[in-house]
Amino acid sequence: MTDPKATLDLALRATNMALPVNGIDAWAANVDAQMAAAGVGARLLVMPEHAAEQWLSFSPGGLGPSE
Repeated sequence: MTDPKATLDLALRATNMALPVNGIDAWAANVDAQMAAAGVGARLLVMPEHAAEQWLSFSPGGLGPSE
């Protein structure tokens, strides 16, 4: 049985995917900073799979479309 008083804080995270980051640590720090600024105190973050698209800004040069 679910506790009717239980709540879930949810925040929408929007980001400019065109801004380059220089590595996964910088990307994660940006996500952490945005979540802290939202002030929701979330313990779980769910992001769409396309959020990883920003990782392409620090991928090795010369990768093909399927790599």
